[in-house]
Parts: sequence; C-alpha cells; structure tokens
Amino acid sequence: MFRAVSEMAYTKQTWTNADPATPLSAARLNHIEDGVDDADIRATALDANQGVYPLSGLGFHSASCMPEAARTTSTWAPWHVRMWVPPNQAIALVGMAVTTAGTVGAGGLNGFALYSDDGATKLGESVNADSMWTVTGLRTVAMTTPIASQSAGRFVRVLANITGYSGTPSIAYAEPVSEATLNGTASGTRRTAFTSVVTSWPSTITPDTLGTAVNFLPFIVLG
Repeated sequence: MFRAVSEMAYTKQTWTNADPATPLSAARLNHIEDGVDDADIRATALDANQGVYPLSGLGFHSASCMPEAARTTSTWAPWHVRMWVPPNQAIALVGMAVTTAGTVGAGGLNGFALYSDDGATKLGESVNADSMWTVTGLRTVAMTTPIASQSAGRFVRVLANITGYSGTPSIAYAEPVSEATLNGTASGTRRTAFTSVVTSWPSTITPDTLGTAVNFLPFIVLG
C-alpha cells in the first residue's frame, strides 16, 4: 500500500512523574505511534531512492557521482577519489566509463586500490588489467579479494592508475563549476585529485595532500 511522506514534523511531548497533567492516555500513545509511523514512512522513502533510478539497476551500490552528471570526457590520468559505501555492502569490483579506447604498449599497473577514509589502511586492490582501458563502455574489474561489508556506511578512498599505454584512453567525468564545490575546506573532505603514476600500490596514503585537487570528478562505480 502506498503511503505518502508526511509534511508534519513530530512534536515532542513533555512527561513529568506523578503529574496529573501528563497522564498516559490513548491520545498520547496514538501521538507516539503517529510519530513512529511518520519516521518509518520517511525511512522507507529514502530506501527506495524516492523513485529515482537506483544504482542497483546498473549492478552497483556506489558511484562517485550520478551517472547523468558525467557528461564531460577527457584523457585518462591517475586519480584519487573519495566515495561513500552504504551499510552492509561488500566491494567486489570497481569500474569506470571509457569513452575513447586506448592502446596498450608495455603495460604495467592498471587498475584500482582502495583505502580507509583516513588513508591509514589499504583495504584491497583490483586484479591488474592491462586491457582495462582498451574498450569503450562501462568497464569493470574484480578485486583480488572482496572487501567485507560493514554494518555502518563508510567513506573509502579509491586510487585509479594507468601506465604503459601507447595510446591514451579517455574517460567520463563530471565537471562542477569550481574545485571548492567538490573538495570543501575541512580536513579530510578532499573528494577528487590528480595523482602521479605509481608502479606499485602504496600501503598508506595522505588524502589531504595526495595529488592536486581539481574540479574534475571521474565517474567510478563500486559493486
């Protein structure tokens, strides 16, 4: 049965011990029940994305931005991106949208590594895939070992690396008006940055100083 989201905020009641003015009554109990029901309606609406097409329809649970926002294309460069992972979601694969296929030369370290939000712990890395960027479309690669789910939602840091290509591919980006729009000003909030090519994944990273903060946000997905 469809239930509309209530527009009325719950009004907290005052209770006082042994006060005849605040007896436990059917009216007060119904008021509490209405508040619980309203909260449940709101939570259900949020769980259903309020009718917006969900990432699960594409086979993923997390994305660096809305797919429709990734309307810019540019040549591939190594990236550092902060992403949100919902509660109870393991990470078994990572993907990016390739808009122009590249050509592999010598190859090297091509794929992704994931870190805790503070960068102090390397959570895992993808299978090395030299051919990852040689075909257009939404390209995915498996983690060598899936990263276990957690009961609470969490931020993770994603490093994306490309090396050993004789013809550089292009990928899809979102491009907000300013760098500050994406990265904020508080410590730990940097969301996207150009980084340098690496030949092996670092064991830790320092998110606030890693790379150069920019107003480009590559479209990355987790599933």
